[in-house]
Amino acid sequence: MVSVASVLLIGLAVTAIPLGAWLHLDAIRGNSLTWVVLILMAHVVVSFQTGLLYGGYCSEGRYGIGVSLLTTTQLLEFAGLALAVMLGVVP
Repeated sequence: MVSVASVLLIGLAVTAIPLGAWLHLDAIRGNSLTWVVLILMAHVVVSFQTGLLYGGYCSEGRYGIGVSLLTTTQLLEFAGLALAVMLGVVP
């Protein structure tokens, strides 16, 4: 629930607040900054959830499965970011 609330609040804030002006960013303009912040936010939320999942497997003594899930998630995150860059979503 905390992750869902965070995604909603930060997603709304990023689209409503002029982050470029507040952070004095000249290199990233327009919607690019919004996309970058949203992708970073998604990365943090996925990392938190994967860490919780890993903790459950590790506490049950299933260390190998937990590590496999962690590395698979990291690989999928990288693949998603690479796809976004190839499609031109992220400059």
